[in-house]
Amino acid sequence: MEEHSENEKSEKSRYTLRLHQTLVKRIDQHLFCLHFIENAYLSKRSWILSALKEKLDLEEHRELPKLPKPSAILIELDTQTLSRLMHQMSIIRKIKGSYSMKSWMIDAIEEKLEKEAYKAALIAEKIRLPSKEEPS
Repeated sequence: MEEHSENEKSEKSRYTLRLHQTLVKRIDQHLFCLHFIENAYLSKRSWILSALKEKLDLEEHRELPKLPKPSAILIELDTQTLSRLMHQMSIIRKIKGSYSMKSWMIDAIEEKLEKEAYKAALIAEKIRLPSKEEPS
């Protein structure tokens, strides 16, 4: 009976996590920084597993998880854009198998937010006013 329980503890389930390229780049950059800051050598797998466990630890101790209610935004696509999107989805589904239009749209939104946040940071840096020196 003890052997059975030991075998159960060593069994692991595998899950293929498909991440967008921009998120993988962010993880790679973060792990690169951790290597120099904390002298830590972590693989993406171990770092992601750590992130999952941390989130589970946080959420298990909450009384009720308070998830924000999703907002519904009606998007009207012109015929040409819809046709291009459907063509792109067919290509992606051939490569990835299962992939939803919603996931693709969320990826597009996140990419645009990241790109525009970078542009905004550059503009903010350029217009930052020099600090006024106090008269002596």
